[in-house]
Parts: sequence; structure tokens; C-alpha cells
Amino acid sequence: MNVRDQTGRLIGQKYRTKDKEFTWASDTKKHPLYGAWLWPSRGKSVTITEGELDAISVSKAFGHKWPVVSLPDGTGSVRKALQASYDWLDGFEQIALCFDQDDAGQKALAEAIDLLPPGKVYVMRLPEGCKDANDCLLQHGEAVLSKCYWNKVLWKPDGIVEGREFTRERLKVRKDPGYPWPWPKMNERTYGIRKREVTLLTAAPGIGKSTLAREIAYWLRTEHDCKIGNIFLEEQNDDTAKAYVAIDNNVPLGKLDNDPDLLSDAQYDRSLERVVWDGMWFYDHFGSVDVQKLISKITYFARVCGVDFVILDHISIVVSGNDTGDERKDIDVLMTALATVTQVTGVGIIAIVHLKRVPGQSFNEGGQISLNHLRGSSGLEGLCHNAYALERNQQADDEVKSCMEDIRVLKCRRTGMTGLADTLLYDRLTGRLVLSSSFDRCQSTQADDPEEHRF
Repeated sequence: MNVRDQTGRLIGQKYRTKDKEFTWASDTKKHPLYGAWLWPSRGKSVTITEGELDAISVSKAFGHKWPVVSLPDGTGSVRKALQASYDWLDGFEQIALCFDQDDAGQKALAEAIDLLPPGKVYVMRLPEGCKDANDCLLQHGEAVLSKCYWNKVLWKPDGIVEGREFTRERLKVRKDPGYPWPWPKMNERTYGIRKREVTLLTAAPGIGKSTLAREIAYWLRTEHDCKIGNIFLEEQNDDTAKAYVAIDNNVPLGKLDNDPDLLSDAQYDRSLERVVWDGMWFYDHFGSVDVQKLISKITYFARVCGVDFVILDHISIVVSGNDTGDERKDIDVLMTALATVTQVTGVGIIAIVHLKRVPGQSFNEGGQISLNHLRGSSGLEGLCHNAYALERNQQADDEVKSCMEDIRVLKCRRTGMTGLADTLLYDRLTGRLVLSSSFDRCQSTQADDPEEHRF
């Protein structure tokens, strides 16, 4: 097979044996695209194939009227050949690629796409069962091979979407309104809690972040039949499961820890069946964890277990074991990974984040919390979808007021509404967080025996 340069000068010969072994007799190591010398340096379209026989096959389907060339040495020559011929190829309005359908051919196709002028590259797809263009010609004839060219598709990089894809019908699809909170003002400000979102919960130490997280998980499990993945990195899984049993029976966890027989066996079994069994999964790990391993577990929860929401307690401990010495960067990486996994899997993540110390500000005495008080990095406030804070004055002289805590909406991407929402009260009799208004109503009708009422 004679090979010529762009001027038509003979520069070498390529030999093929019956066993498909190739050798060259050439005065240069830079072999040009086969067949390029037959065509002008510009035009409407040029087709590139993987091999010379494929180029001849496509040209035959075209009636030898339109430019067709091939790589000089198969897939291994794609980079050098296309780089050397870039200017010549750029002279055409369209560049169609017709490579073999095997793994090597598709890998070369991806490499060729990255080397060619953007916006000009089209990809030809051959019928199922055809290895290459020559095989298509032999099996189906010229008309089918020619149709593959006319059905070629303009290549677009991943993530590029044409505006015309956004139809009226597509835009009128109602977004998921989320699962309603048990608290009315939170519903007004946020429209509920949604999957595919990262929701941060924050408060000062001892205010009740984990208590709130478990209340939310319990509500989602029992009221909305959601499946929950539990990643509590500062407590044993037995304690987490027992906490849900305590909530279901309106018993403070501390009392149940002190006296496990406070509940009957039937009460334990009823609550386990209602809340924990068949609807909750737990990550058996304590302390810091590699971010990629954590994301792998969350992905497993979502895709294999069918989990709707994951409770992560808490952000700082995940990265505490890293040896980078840069907590801000580590948290940025973690938040990016969490935001990404929500979009990839559809799971919702409810993560606890700590507050940083602020001179002159006492969050344990009810100080107002802002987004910039989150401990770690700007990635927390930038990458989360929602952020909610609990504010409570632990040191209030009034015993009831010391148990009252305000929920403050710091961020809600869906609604844009922020500010104070509901006021909750930690009921020491039941160990539950309830609306303060519910507590007031029950107090007004409370009998002499406090055990007759939970609030």
C-alpha cells in the first residue's frame, strides 16, 4: 500500500501479511493520515476511520466523492497523526469519526475527540454486530454504511446542555415539596425537609444537636415511612438504637440507661419493630473516618439499602484524624463530596456541625447564631442547601425557660427565608422535644399526678 504526503510525493509503503501483521518501508517516522493527499485542504466534511480498509469501505459507500482518511498505524497512532494533521483537519466544517466498536477503538475515539477542534466533531455509530466500517459494508452494503454517516451525532462534552432541551412540559414539573416538619413555622419558612439536599444542624455544646437530629430521624421514620441511615461517630450503635426506643416510648434516654427494665420486653420489641427493624441501618464505626470511605458507605446506604436520609453526627470528627493539618480544606473536600453524593444517589443528608468560639459571644446563654459562626470553613455555608440552629439559654434562672430553645433558619436555598421559626421545649419527663405551645396547653389541663401527662 503506497503512502504519500500532502503534495502527492511517495514517501513509503505499508505491508500487511495474511495474519494482519504490518511493516513499513519509509523514509520518515511521521506517517500522515492515509488518503489525505487525495483531497483538498478544506471542505464541508472529512471522515476519519481507524484503518485503511475501513477508509476504502466508507469511500466506496460515498461513491468516492467525499474525503475519507484513516489513521496510519491504527489506534496507537491517533495522537501523533491527529496532532500532525490538525491544521488540515481544521479546514473542514465537519469531522466524522468512524472507529472500531471494540474497547480499543472506543478508547481511541475518546482520545481523538479531545484532540480535534471543538464543535466540529461528529461520531458515527455502526449497526449492532458490526466490528468496523468494512464489516458493515460486507454485512449490510453501501446504503447502510452511508446511512451511518448521515445519522452521525455532533459530539458534546459532558455537562453541556442545549437550551432547546428545556421544554415547557419539563419546566412545569413540580419539584418535590419535601416531607413536612412536625413544627408549623419551620414548614412556612422551608417547605419541609427534602432528599437530594445537605441540611446542617448546629448549636452550642450541650444544647441538644444530637437530640434534635434523632427527633427528626424518628419523625421521618414513623410519620413518613422514610428509611434512615445512622452515622453517629461519637456513640455506639447500641446507644443510638436505644435512643430511638426511648423516643418511641416517651422516656428520657438517661433514665433508660440507668434502668433498662423501665420498659417491658413487649415495649422494646414493639419499638424496635416500629422504628429500627427493616427501616434503619447503622454504620459501625467510632471516631474519624476517611472521606472516600464515608461516601462509599453513604452510597451503599442509598443504592443498596434504599435509605432516604442519612444522619451524620458530626462533621468535625470525620476529618479530625486527617494528618493534613488543614481542617478548613478537609471540610471543604468533605462538603463537596456530601453535596455530590446527594445529587448522584438522591439521598438527603442531615449533618451536625459545631460552632466556633466567638469572643464576647456566649451561645450557651442564648446568643444569636449566624452562618459565619459555623466551625470549619466557608464550604459549610456555601455548599449546604439548608442550615438550622438551636438557640437556648442553659443558664436561665427559670427552669422552664432553661429548657426552651428557638429554631433559627440560617439558610434555606429553596425558599430564601431565614430567621426565627418555632420554639421547642425539652420535656424532662419524656425526654422529647415538643412545641412550647403544646407544652403550655398540656400544662393548663395537667392533673395533680404529673405522670398522667407527658408535657
